Amino acid sequence: ASTTAGEIARNQRLELTIDPRLVEIHFGHCEGLTISEAVARYPELMTLGADPLDEHFAWPGGDIRSQFHANVLATFTEIALAWPDSHVAVVCHGGVIGSLIAQLDGGSPNDIAAYPVANCSITHLEVHAEGTTAHLMNDYSHLEAVHTQPFTYTLPVLDDRDAETRER
Repeated sequence: ASTTAGEIARNQRLELTIDPRLVEIHFGHCEGLTISEAVARYPELMTLGADPLDEHFAWPGGDIRSQFHANVLATFTEIALAWPDSHVAVVCHGGVIGSLIAQLDGGSPNDIAAYPVANCSITHLEVHAEGTTAHLMNDYSHLEAVHTQPFTYTLPVLDDRDAETRER
């Protein structure tokens, strides 16, 4: 995200400020592992991490969900208050944006399926006294000209430990 932010700032001749609070959830000892590898090392993730309503779930050695989501909302609130009547671009990972959108919508920020955020997508929010207006959410139409190859990834099936392969 910081590389993308740097390119945007350079291209638009904007000042770049890196806010270390706007980072993806820290997966602790699972950082850098595939889902299959994480579950192999920590089988309890199959049940503990599967409940999106469990706000107290913590990745082994990593973030606690509720603290991550509270940080996301507090940081964006601080940014909005610091820059009233301004246009501010925030470039960050999808989990951060998904958490913010879910919280603004009154949903569960742990339910990533309900609030998906694609890589390199654009979400345009307007913050005003009456609340927040979403003008654009998870838009990646600017990437349509980019030629991509389909890829396959494997997700664990939470009810029987088999793996399900999906193409995207």
